[in-house]
Amino acid sequence: MRFKDLGTMANAVYIGVDKIDPDPDQPRKEFDQDYIEQLGVSLLLGQIHALLVRKTDTDRVIIISGENRLRAAKLKGIPKLLCIQYVPDKSKTQEQQHAEIGFLQLAANSTRPLTEKET
Repeated sequence: MRFKDLGTMANAVYIGVDKIDPDPDQPRKEFDQDYIEQLGVSLLLGQIHALLVRKTDTDRVIIISGENRLRAAKLKGIPKLLCIQYVPDKSKTQEQQHAEIGFLQLAANSTRPLTEKET
């Protein structure tokens, strides 16, 4: 799969952290609290990277990548985060769309181990 074959990335907007939900299928299960604290301090200065999200059937969004930033924003009381909406290619099956989301999550998580603990 190539990035150019994925659905569209659109609608860069600020979304209230109270409207953003973690993905229950997120491959990362453990989060480094020290890193989240440091990230929160950084976010107080400004957000460099947007979260990648997908819409739900309600007025909420689910994170594809950026859960650390969401946790950091909540920790520091930051009310909104810049998000980019993933819009799936409707010509693809639900299974293909789900695979694309998994691919994007894997790409986002590839820079760090899925567990932050030293082994």
